[in-house]
Amino acid sequence: MALAITTNNSPRAVRRYLERTGLTRCFGGHVYGRRHDPRLLKPHPDCLERALKWTGVPAGESVMIGDAEADLRAAEQLGVRFLGYATRETKSDVLYGAGARVVMDELPDNLTKLAAKVRQVHQTRHL
Repeated sequence: MALAITTNNSPRAVRRYLERTGLTRCFGGHVYGRRHDPRLLKPHPDCLERALKWTGVPAGESVMIGDAEADLRAAEQLGVRFLGYATRETKSDVLYGAGARVVMDELPDNLTKLAAKVRQVHQTRHL
């Protein structure tokens, strides 16, 4: 499994956060953030395209976990499955309203639970 971060934030700021929280090893420094051109911010799929290129995994076999409608739209443009993340009901309502089929309110604490959520996304995609 290859993990990467796609963000509209500065990649440098995200890398600092990962270092502070001890999460750098999870992502191996693979942070695909904003460029100088604001037209490339999500929902434009630029950062997601760069992450997919690095992983080598086809878009249709990938999953994006996102907390904003812009994340969902970027994923849709590339055919990437989307797993919503919202800790507040209002954010969850926004994601569902935008078309997300599965939204979780906490991140799974292990890969087995995450894989179950991904399977749920895959199953609901074909309804």
